[in-house]
Amino acid sequence: MELSPVLFPHTVTVYPSVARADIDGNIIRWAGPDGVPVPAFVQPRTATEDDTGPGQRARATFTAYLSRFCPPLDAWAAIEWEGRWYELDGEALDTRGLDGAVRHWKAHLRTVAGQ
Repeated sequence: MELSPVLFPHTVTVYPSVARADIDGNIIRWAGPDGVPVPAFVQPRTATEDDTGPGQRARATFTAYLSRFCPPLDAWAAIEWEGRWYELDGEALDTRGLDGAVRHWKAHLRTVAGQ
């Protein structure tokens, strides 16, 4: 099925989370190494100045509307868009139609520390 480029004009790469047990048996999670390209619409949400001193730069957050074919998103997933890495800022929301099928995902993104 081909998705409309009008609804989803961007392509992001989603890195779903993976899990494993550490040496104490605790489950730890992080963004996995295998990215999945997903049609999306990304729009700016906020921009703030980072006033930490030399090398200052503006930081921006975004809202991404992702195709329903997106892999499951959780707090440990990562998204790459236009060469930058983002983490989820809060829970991703799956919007559903009356039939219960996911219509699209909505996720707030923030830059990963150090970028």
